[in-house]
Amino acid sequence: MRPVLILFMAVIGVNFSTAAAEGLSAVILCASDASPLEQYAAREIRRYTYLRTGQMLPIVAEMDWGKNTAIVVMNKDRREWAWGAVENIPYDAAADATDQVVLREFLDTDVAGLEKGAFLLRTLYMQYQKRRCLFVTGAGDIETLYGAYRFAELLGIRFYLHGDVVPDVREQLPLITDINERHAPVFPLRGIQPFHDFPEGPDWWTLEHYRAVIAQLPKMGMNFIGLHTYPLAEPTVWVGEPGDINEDGTVRKSYPAQYYNTALAVGWGYAVRPTSRYACGASQLFPRDGYGVDFLSSFTPRPDSEEACNEVFNRTGEVYNEAFSLACELGVKTCVGTETPLTIPKYILEKQVPSAGAIAPLGGSIARYGSPIANTEADPLYQSVRYNVSGYRFAVPEGKYTVVLKFSEVAYDTAGARVFDVLLQDKPVIEGLDIFARAGKNAALDFSFPGIEVSGGALNVGFRAVIEFPAIAALAVEGNNVSYKVNCGGDAYEDWVADAGIEADPALTQKVYEGIFKRIMRAHPLDYYWFWTPENWTWEGATEIQASRTIRDLAAACAAREAVNAPFQLATCGWVLGPPFDRAYLDHQLPKEVSVSTINRHLGYEPVDAAFDKIEGRGKWAIPWVEDDPALASPQFWARRMRRDARAAREYGCDGLMGIFWRTRGIAPTLACLARAAWSQDWPETGSPEGHYRLRDTEAGFPVYTAYTPAEIEGTDDDPLYRATRLDAKAYVVAVPNGPCIFAKDSTDRVPGYLMCCCRTGWCWMTWISPRKPAGIMPW
Repeated sequence: MRPVLILFMAVIGVNFSTAAAEGLSAVILCASDASPLEQYAAREIRRYTYLRTGQMLPIVAEMDWGKNTAIVVMNKDRREWAWGAVENIPYDAAADATDQVVLREFLDTDVAGLEKGAFLLRTLYMQYQKRRCLFVTGAGDIETLYGAYRFAELLGIRFYLHGDVVPDVREQLPLITDINERHAPVFPLRGIQPFHDFPEGPDWWTLEHYRAVIAQLPKMGMNFIGLHTYPLAEPTVWVGEPGDINEDGTVRKSYPAQYYNTALAVGWGYAVRPTSRYACGASQLFPRDGYGVDFLSSFTPRPDSEEACNEVFNRTGEVYNEAFSLACELGVKTCVGTETPLTIPKYILEKQVPSAGAIAPLGGSIARYGSPIANTEADPLYQSVRYNVSGYRFAVPEGKYTVVLKFSEVAYDTAGARVFDVLLQDKPVIEGLDIFARAGKNAALDFSFPGIEVSGGALNVGFRAVIEFPAIAALAVEGNNVSYKVNCGGDAYEDWVADAGIEADPALTQKVYEGIFKRIMRAHPLDYYWFWTPENWTWEGATEIQASRTIRDLAAACAAREAVNAPFQLATCGWVLGPPFDRAYLDHQLPKEVSVSTINRHLGYEPVDAAFDKIEGRGKWAIPWVEDDPALASPQFWARRMRRDARAAREYGCDGLMGIFWRTRGIAPTLACLARAAWSQDWPETGSPEGHYRLRDTEAGFPVYTAYTPAEIEGTDDDPLYRATRLDAKAYVVAVPNGPCIFAKDSTDRVPGYLMCCCRTGWCWMTWISPRKPAGIMPW
């Protein structure tokens, strides 16, 4: 370690003059009435100095300048206090006068000129008794703390989200060297977006994990943590009415919610398996079979009673109260939110009296796919689904009806990934429905139930999750001179009505948002509440009608915030910045006080959305991927890509830079790159990437699939090249020098279409153009 440290110090040009060499002892000088954060900054300097050198420096409010040299910790508003300290210097005409001039100019110019977010470390050389004084000074208290951690870095310490890295060997390093640094952030908001849904991420963070992560953020110069909530599945945000909240923020009514645990069947990630059956000794790592986060361990896999459901939210609220209170003390902004349009619990929707002829989905989100469907000629009915839905409610006269239910598994290609029960009039009619097991993927599966009796004016179709979210493609209710046909999640098709326009009453939506906001106000601190736009906007796109639903939902949320006088600000986020027809669409529709943000598309392979550049007058937060969730079991190194995205965010005028991730230690290099890029982007330009390609899907059809056949291929001796093809791909992006490109076209013309090629900025885009659905693309 010693040779490396000496080389580092030599590179940055540090002068090794120490207090010990001058015959003076070093102290940390901090005002007696210093703020809590100033005092904390002083203690952190003492702690890291001790860890690195073994020296335990005293923290004093006054000192004898004739006997001591000092590290002065202060914010810029303590300039007169620092000036007053000069009076303790024994008078020595010329030398003392020079010291006063130097100090006065430094305080009035350098310190007073610190803008919000900035800090400096400056060594002043005092002529009297030839001593040095190091000022660690920030524009405010939190900036002063940033300065303290920068001082620790100069001692050779490094900070990461998973913890500190301190050299193993203590060294008698010089403490007060010739330092002259001034730092200001590129982005006012800098931070992290740990994503819930996998055990690698915050699903398993205990209170101490949250505290540890939040405490590391200022060390890395970060000041933001934001959390996403899958609606009605996770307990980060409670969704309900104002009347169901107690004064202390606990709730009286709720629904089953949980974070990921090893007993919870979710359909993605890991299959359910008792931890006691884990191999190679891994079973000994877990204290119980149904393992999850400690504060919800009594409710695995999910809470099974109303009291248990409430307790899940109450315990989660207590954790966030403790964690977010610490964040407030450390200058870290906090953010939670839900997806939009809001998914409202079934028990609330069922209380609404349906009007005649009304069709009401009980929550859910929409997904659309373009794959052809087997066992039917009516593909459009099965290519869209409403998922995470509790059911449908039809307002019909009393009588008997036939209910037709249409299903297709459009997402999963394995049995056991999605399993749910189907109920009619609250009675089970199908238990343990596994669409893939019965019909396969992208295949129609229909059920008909005649003689369903209705009394009370409502026919209820219900879905109860067993594994993952229930999904329905279409349904019909016929009889008693009534015929309702709904293309769930899709557009109108023949005599089937579109489901996309069905939405909750705006007044009810606002009321539920008021409940969400009131509960947060009583349960824990919060700085931002964000609304994640529908995920299918990136996979399947969105029409203006669908986008307008989100705008109406956000309008209800804005009205709710005003009605309850919520102290936090609002923002948007999502898998895209806006719908495909106009990525800057939200900027035209929302009040300017609402910030907009997005994670990069396609797991981070897409760059920061250029539409940020079209948005002005509001907060804009770019959120690149530190890692992607399909590769959580693999090393991922994206520091270079992070630099690219951070630079683009700056060029587009973003004022926030965050990173989405799950793990901490394994992605430390990229997280560190994210943190540093939020403060400085002085790295050298790099050339075009070389020697690889990436697959890009620009429109519908994500994910991109691979088809393989072991058959012999006619007309070629290169069978392996033709046995595998990419399906639903739109383009390959290949790293090549700029210039003309030569490409091949199918000479047999057996497949209508052609390959279009465009080369620019070091990348070659090969796009398949076809009058039909995208054909297979072979990476030549």
